[in-house]
Amino acid sequence: MKEKNVLEQSAIENFADAYVKETNTILQFVELTEPPFADSICNLDGNKIFIEVSHIYGTTSDAKQLLDRIGFSTSTDAENLKSRLIPLNHRLIKPLNRLLEKKSIKKYEGSPVWLLIRNAMPIWAKEEFQAYYHEIFVPDEHPFEQIWLLCGPDSESGILKLF
Repeated sequence: MKEKNVLEQSAIENFADAYVKETNTILQFVELTEPPFADSICNLDGNKIFIEVSHIYGTTSDAKQLLDRIGFSTSTDAENLKSRLIPLNHRLIKPLNRLLEKKSIKKYEGSPVWLLIRNAMPIWAKEEFQAYYHEIFVPDEHPFEQIWLLCGPDSESGILKLF
């Protein structure tokens, strides 16, 4: 299975665990799909929904470290230092807002479509995103019935409904 598929399925399964805890509604992963559909089909209390999955990693250096890149793909010491000097709220909220903007213009087959964004940075969780909630901008126009943030790499990090 490709890395992208593994990351997407893992994000959905962790989101589903957190969603069930928060809402007492059953959400189950069914299968990954290909464009023009969203990334996956899930079962929400007996109804089919499509979920588009994206990730935020912080800086490019953060992403390389979180994805265990090695060799020429690894970040340099200078890149790591430059990344560490950027405050975490800038390393996560700016990429989140860019991603929301980018996804807002996409079109998908199937309905309803949800957007799930997983924060891959393990040192930020729901409380931190709630503190900066006023800086998160969901575009007025987008194709999603709901937009959710999985606030960390796993279900224990919590979820936050953005739309």
